[in-house]
Amino acid sequence: MVDPRISNLARLITDYCVYLKKGEEVIISGGVEALPLVREIVKYTVRKGAYPLMINLGDESISEVFYKYATDDVLSHVSLIEKEIVEKVNAFINILSPSHTKPLMGIDPEKLKKRSQARRELNMIFMQRSAKGELKWVVAPFPTRALAQEAGMSILDYQDFVFHATYSDSPDPVKAWAEIGKKQEKIANFLNKVSELKYVGPGIELTLRVDGRKWINDDGHYNMPGGEVFSAPIEDSVDGWVEFDYPAIWRGVEVEGVKLS
Repeated sequence: MVDPRISNLARLITDYCVYLKKGEEVIISGGVEALPLVREIVKYTVRKGAYPLMINLGDESISEVFYKYATDDVLSHVSLIEKEIVEKVNAFINILSPSHTKPLMGIDPEKLKKRSQARRELNMIFMQRSAKGELKWVVAPFPTRALAQEAGMSILDYQDFVFHATYSDSPDPVKAWAEIGKKQEKIANFLNKVSELKYVGPGIELTLRVDGRKWINDDGHYNMPGGEVFSAPIEDSVDGWVEFDYPAIWRGVEVEGVKLS
């Protein structure tokens, strides 16, 4: 019996985030703990007449073995087949579901750098196609034990947290996110007319200018959950200070070898 929240999340990803259409090809990637979600994504993908071109279920130990033993020639290799996929595939679905949040701590940073440099062309193709609207992609979470531990929560509490954050515990998460997107679009339109922002409050006193900068509505199509409106300040306009009272972990996300960070 599939947890209905997992089924809802799969439907949200395929119907809303990457809005798959008949005949489109999609790459689905995730950690081994995300198998229940990946299975449901495949179900909804084929029901829509789309084609799961490749399904990648991995584990952090596999990446560790690759980097530990790969020669320079292997690290520098970029498959022509992978390039063809990035140039032609319609959508990438990446499920953020690590079994270990710091898997490459023992790997020589130079190896990681060499691999990243080798795949730069693929990354550029990915980003250019995305910017043109030719490529759809999403990064979505699945609650794993490792992520629950990082959050200082039990696995059951963390599952509730993730499914609630994505509205997968609601009767119709697609409708919920469509409504969120409309509300945020109004905010983005308003902020696109603003030239200066000033933040004053506990732990912050900051002024910055955003003249001519575009505000983006993160309505969950690329990052699930979304739920924010964002932009970037004019680089030399920021003045003031801000305090952070909690630690954070940032990991570059790799979608079929294409690093998004």
